[in-house]
Amino acid sequence: MGFPWLPVVLFFFFALFPIELGQCLLHGPDPAELAAEGGEGPKKIVAGVALLFTFARLKRLSPFLRNLFFAIIGYTCLLCLESYFVYGTPFVYPHVFSKFFVVFWCTAVYIAFRGAKDWAFTGAMLLMIVIFIFDITVYYPHVLSIGSFMDVDRGLHASMVFFLLAGFIYSFNTYLTTTKVFWLVVLFACLGLILFLNHRTVWLATITSMALNILLIQTKGKEPIVPTAWTPLIVVPTVAVFFVFAYVFTEKPELLASIVDRITDIEKVNEQGTGKWRIEQFQSYLPFVIDHPLIGMRFEGFELPVQFIAEQTGEEVFVANTGHHFHSFYMDSLFYHGLAGLVLLSMPFINPIYRLWHFPIKPSARLIGLCCWCLIALQYGLSYPLYEFHFAMAGFTLAYMDTCLDKADAEQAAMQAQWAETALPDLEACVPSQAEA
Repeated sequence: MGFPWLPVVLFFFFALFPIELGQCLLHGPDPAELAAEGGEGPKKIVAGVALLFTFARLKRLSPFLRNLFFAIIGYTCLLCLESYFVYGTPFVYPHVFSKFFVVFWCTAVYIAFRGAKDWAFTGAMLLMIVIFIFDITVYYPHVLSIGSFMDVDRGLHASMVFFLLAGFIYSFNTYLTTTKVFWLVVLFACLGLILFLNHRTVWLATITSMALNILLIQTKGKEPIVPTAWTPLIVVPTVAVFFVFAYVFTEKPELLASIVDRITDIEKVNEQGTGKWRIEQFQSYLPFVIDHPLIGMRFEGFELPVQFIAEQTGEEVFVANTGHHFHSFYMDSLFYHGLAGLVLLSMPFINPIYRLWHFPIKPSARLIGLCCWCLIALQYGLSYPLYEFHFAMAGFTLAYMDTCLDKADAEQAAMQAQWAETALPDLEACVPSQAEA
């Protein structure tokens, strides 16, 4: 690639610019324009650019992503035909179509990073972490206080914090194999933000992903873990917990009660908190999913009256004529596009871990961490939708995987060529000349 820094720029444009992280960096928080997942205007622009970018560089896609891309294009064309014959216009409800447009972020980021230098992947991860820290410290500094933690004033949405989890795993695995202090500082900064921003879904995802990550590093990883790397990872949290108990809990015992309440909220998911809200929403819409299991309700789903009524106010939860908005990737996919849609949209997160399990070479710790994040995204999807930037990270992971394979193939070809150059003169010396014969 002529400009080695171009993938990092494209990562910002495709993955960070359309969402709350990028918009806050550029304009500051604007509640009128920024929903929890980011402003819709930039997303529409980037979606079009991602589609054109994918078409322009289609040959750079892997066979898996190329097949997925054409499957999405084919299904979208069928939706357009259905829309035209039923409603007289080929694009009646963009909300229904947009459920599949997220795949364009995956293909665009993959194309941008396929064959990029290793520092470009690292630079993209650091860029995301730096922007996250900048947004929190500049625009949401109030959330970095004990009072905000107890009041569950989170600042950034859970989807952004789960995005940060990818940076945490990447820095954690880099530190394990290099033991550089820089990566130790980065991973603790990420972990501190994940814990302090108080999203229980991300807490659970962090625990699961780290358990899977360490298991795969030990069983399949290429680089050996430096034994001394574990010492700071154990000592620093232990000392931190000691000081928290010694200085914070003694002065603010209500903080301990707040943490206990948050954990209890997880255990009593059927009785209280957002877990109860999600279950009630699931129960409200499940009959429609059962009645349309294969390809969902599509446009009928958009027109369906809101089925979920708030208990406190007795009013509809969603704004009329905006569709139905689910706190679950699975319910959202099944309701609009059925099992077919769920399978298509899940493949970018399943394929990396499947390929990792059958990888022809020993994978690096960084690659293992990214693949674990992709798989755990499906766990996170039980409680929240998966947005465009999550699919962008899946494309990032697939690009890193194929780049590693390309590099291994190039190294093997170079070794074979070098062997041929050195072995051929020796063989010629062993063959008698015509005169000698």
